[in-house]
Amino acid sequence: MSLAKDSNDLAASVNNAGTNSYDAQYEHDHEHKEGESLDADAPLTLRALVSTKEAGVIIGKAGKNVADLRDQTGVKAGVSKVVQGVHDRVLTVTGTIEGVAK
Repeated sequence: MSLAKDSNDLAASVNNAGTNSYDAQYEHDHEHKEGESLDADAPLTLRALVSTKEAGVIIGKAGKNVADLRDQTGVKAGVSKVVQGVHDRVLTVTGTIEGVAK
């Protein structure tokens, strides 16, 4: 397996590997045509790799922090499940650009 030199190479290598949910999300996220303006109300998904400790702070006691985040901004937010032997989790936040930025 060779390393991709740019995003086009990466997309080609992903397409060659077969279609999965990541491929579908990648294609959906990149349907924007060059020169078009972005819709401020269009959903934006941000994913970040966070440590298990950081995930705990984000979630808060009994899920209070993430629930408050959802209520205040209107975003969908969550942290992936714990995987044994893996010290990181994926934070996913989906919503309007303004909501995700907050």
